[in-house]
Amino acid sequence: MADKTVKKPLKNITPKKKIELTYKQQKLLWGIIFLLPWMIGVTMLFAVPFFESLRYSFYELTPRAGEILKEFIGLDNYVYAFNEHVLEIRVLK
Repeated sequence: MADKTVKKPLKNITPKKKIELTYKQQKLLWGIIFLLPWMIGVTMLFAVPFFESLRYSFYELTPRAGEILKEFIGLDNYVYAFNEHVLEIRVLK
């Protein structure tokens, strides 16, 4: 008994073209791939806390139960740090 199923021809399916990269482009791509975790780490562990603390330096922070109250005081913290809270350093004679 012969199988009389008719095979339908496939539609014009063209294979996807592979992207060909030059050697320099491959080096750049792999360099980015290997540096990406480092860049994410620097951003998450250094840059974000640095800018948050810089922002907090312009506020007077008051801890309360369950919250921290912020009152904007501008450059007063810096004036205090550089003028009133400086230890005198005496130079040896």
